[in-house]
Amino acid sequence: FLNAGKPSENIKKSINANESALRFFTETSNPVIWAQIQVKIGNGYMMVPEAGQEQFEKAIAALESAERVYTETNSPDQWSLIQATLNSVYGKSIELMVLNASPENMLKIVRNTERAIIIGESSLRVLTKDNHRKE
Repeated sequence: FLNAGKPSENIKKSINANESALRFFTETSNPVIWAQIQVKIGNGYMMVPEAGQEQFEKAIAALESAERVYTETNSPDQWSLIQATLNSVYGKSIELMVLNASPENMLKIVRNTERAIIIGESSLRVLTKDNHRKE
């Protein structure tokens, strides 16, 4: 199933397998497993070596879906990890847009930068500089 010489293919297979699992684990029937799968999908799209804006948007959508289950209130540790991952995805997305700068990308760059700042700041409500949850 996995190809040792092709990590990109393996990541794509993992994403497909996790997306298939969503047929059996729904947000309603098993929210925690569903959210875990969403996080895996988001991480997968972020890790695809040749990822473009489409993959980053899918990663963001999956991670934001997981936030419906893992909230700052009920799962602060998991929520803050999702925030950190979202921040990384937005950063990669911004970097790619800057490299392919065009007038239509400028507004997206600004919006994504604003979103990354908001996410980064919000995760600081939970995490300290020593990477521990605030009590």
